[in-house]
Amino acid sequence: MSTTLLLGGGALMLFVFLIIIFAVVIYFLTRPEKETEKETDETPTVSGAGVQLVLNPDEETDDDKVETYTIKEYAIGGTTAKNIDVKLTWKNGPGFTSVTQLIFVQKANGTVVREDVITKDNITPNTEYELILPGENLTSDDIVGENAIEMYWNTKGASNLLETIKFDITNEHLDSTLDITQAQNITVATRLASGTTSSGAVITTYTKYHILPFFEEPVYIRKVGNADGFNIIKGGVKESLDGVEVFYIKKALGRTFLSKDTAGNSLMNVQGGFTSQDELFKSDEKMDLSNITVKELSPDDDFKYEFTVQHGDNHSGHDAHIYYVELYDYNYNFMKRVTNNDIELHKPPDHRVNKSNYLGAWKKGSAPKNTKLFTIKSTKAVGKMLIQYNRPAYGPGWLIKENGKSIWEDKENCGPDLEPIHIIYSYDIRKRTPREFFKIGNEPLIPIGSSVKCKKNDPMNSDDSVYRLVTPNQINSYTSPSDANYWNSNWDKDIKNIEDCEGLEKGPNLTKSGNPIIAGNTLEYRTPYSINYGDNIYMERQHVDCKDHAMRGFRLIPNWNCGGDTTCKSQVGKSDRDASLKHNGNSTAIRYHYKCDAKKEPTVTQKTTETVSNPDISKTYAFGQSDKLNVNCGNKPITYYELHTDPNKSWELKYKYNCGSTTSDKCRNQITASTEAGSSWAFLDRQNVECKENEYLSQFKLISTGTGKDGQNKYEYKCCEIPAQTHTQTPKLTQIPHQINSGSDGWCWNDGKTVHQDVPGCGRICSSWEYVGRKDKNTWGLWGDNQNNIDCPAAKLDQVWKLTGGSTNNRPNRELAVGALSSS
Repeated sequence: MSTTLLLGGGALMLFVFLIIIFAVVIYFLTRPEKETEKETDETPTVSGAGVQLVLNPDEETDDDKVETYTIKEYAIGGTTAKNIDVKLTWKNGPGFTSVTQLIFVQKANGTVVREDVITKDNITPNTEYELILPGENLTSDDIVGENAIEMYWNTKGASNLLETIKFDITNEHLDSTLDITQAQNITVATRLASGTTSSGAVITTYTKYHILPFFEEPVYIRKVGNADGFNIIKGGVKESLDGVEVFYIKKALGRTFLSKDTAGNSLMNVQGGFTSQDELFKSDEKMDLSNITVKELSPDDDFKYEFTVQHGDNHSGHDAHIYYVELYDYNYNFMKRVTNNDIELHKPPDHRVNKSNYLGAWKKGSAPKNTKLFTIKSTKAVGKMLIQYNRPAYGPGWLIKENGKSIWEDKENCGPDLEPIHIIYSYDIRKRTPREFFKIGNEPLIPIGSSVKCKKNDPMNSDDSVYRLVTPNQINSYTSPSDANYWNSNWDKDIKNIEDCEGLEKGPNLTKSGNPIIAGNTLEYRTPYSINYGDNIYMERQHVDCKDHAMRGFRLIPNWNCGGDTTCKSQVGKSDRDASLKHNGNSTAIRYHYKCDAKKEPTVTQKTTETVSNPDISKTYAFGQSDKLNVNCGNKPITYYELHTDPNKSWELKYKYNCGSTTSDKCRNQITASTEAGSSWAFLDRQNVECKENEYLSQFKLISTGTGKDGQNKYEYKCCEIPAQTHTQTPKLTQIPHQINSGSDGWCWNDGKTVHQDVPGCGRICSSWEYVGRKDKNTWGLWGDNQNNIDCPAAKLDQVWKLTGGSTNNRPNRELAVGALSSS
């Protein structure tokens, strides 16, 4: 082959190659642009997906907040899913040009819980969006557990799934909606289908509950089932008490209890474990201590106690003088003493400053009514406070608020007395009993009604003396075992010791004469025992008589061994004891414990209810099965009542009762919790009809469904507040009223021991520390329990003479409280 031919062929090939290169360049330079719709080949994506839960408060009506469910009166359980909205956030990627709509599917634990959510407003590429999925649109409330939001584009299908966002909803989220007033967002950890995680801290507040006295540390409540049952969760762990994990709240006898069953047959006892209702209800002390209170707090809050002067103190030269405030928890355990610690002073003391171990004293006029003085903080709820004042006259009347809510309101200040110096007042927040005071060194926690002895300064100067503690400041002597038994059949079972009785008031001796226990404005009585039987006609033997004083309340008390009790045996004859219903082979009886106001009613009116036919005398509670048997004095006090039967008219039934003349415009209706009726009236001991110390009873009606285990009893009753002017403070005497010179006729002569008075309506009254008498009755004898029956209140002998403690020849020592002895 020739060389010339080879060279010519190479040139031709090079020329062809250049032509091809040129054509390709021209093509790329002149080709049309690619149409945008061709981009649908790119799959849409999202990024940054996350979830927030929007916690919404319950809706409110014009009347009150609507709670999703309540356990009795407490909203302490949880809400439903309607209170929780899901707030979804994400960012669209660049491939959204062919997306016409997004579809969202929510599942909880694998089950769809809402209808598909379709939106056409969130499809712009490279744009961030958020979308609210309202809780009210859920098709199921069962959302606790693992939740998932599936995002689809255009249609639902595996090939169109954009993302699956998983997150958890807990019971805490449900519970935390109870106490908020505005919606709150919380960020929860989300788990994406791609395996990446987007998380955030929970920033919501959860409701704290304190179930006192059993759970003083915060817990939260989880509803269980449909019968008001709940779990108690503490530190994320379900609590167990005495092996019980599901609890109920039940009300009975004016108290609230933690129960392990829906019927309330087994109740939590403060002494440990659950006990039967019958056993717990035998002791007022145990019931009081087992009574629960439920309080709510957010987790960052302590308990704040705000002290405002409700009534200025009674001293003419100074306002409040306070040494300290002591705080005790709901089990009455000491927590701390507050002087200059843990206190915020809103009105700093300007007479004696707050320092060291002294809280402070205020100058006259610097702490008048409505002055907020200070606030005290506590990590636990306070069940009782002790406040030490310099003197009674330095003690104001308080308005105390706990976290803004009133928990204590005094009706008056601590009085005008200047003695004793250094006095402590007790404010029992838990029981809401009236304010009490005691001298330093006396034991304040012995239950009222206990039998006590004095280790020092016994008023009777006898190591064998036994007293009844009537108030923390007053003891009344049981003069004999039979007298003690009249008031308390278990008087000798648990006698407690008071370290030092100096300064305690010794009230009148307690006898079985029928005279009441007198404590402040309260008179306490017992009716005589009568047979406990099933026939309703025998109830007419019980007469509840306040002797023209306003009735404050009553409660039937059984005696389960009448034959073994000296008082009961003396009041119930052998034939009745033999015929009575038996308990463990022993005869049984009943009587009423009842309280009355100390002020006598000016006038009393006798009334009766309508008469109803007796369906059968064997129907034990027939007197509780007719609306006509309603003892009703309107807004006036009941002073007496008895059930009356007529043997001549087939034992028809009615109530006879008396009404006083005091009228109140502040009354409240009450109803006791239903309790088992049993087979006899003795089961009425579960029913306590009781008004507060500043109230009287104006109406009551027993409602009974009959005997037997399924039978239930309850009382409807009304309490009315005693008008303030009827309980004005007794002015302190400055002189002996109606005092005259010693007698010149040999009666009440000048022996250097007596006070002689000429009292209008009574005549001449003579008294000494030991004796008292009335001339027109020709009496002169020992004081006794009723001033030797002189019947002359205007002589004011209880203020002229005062008990000093101790006795001489078994006669209580007295000395003049005011004035001087009479002379010629």
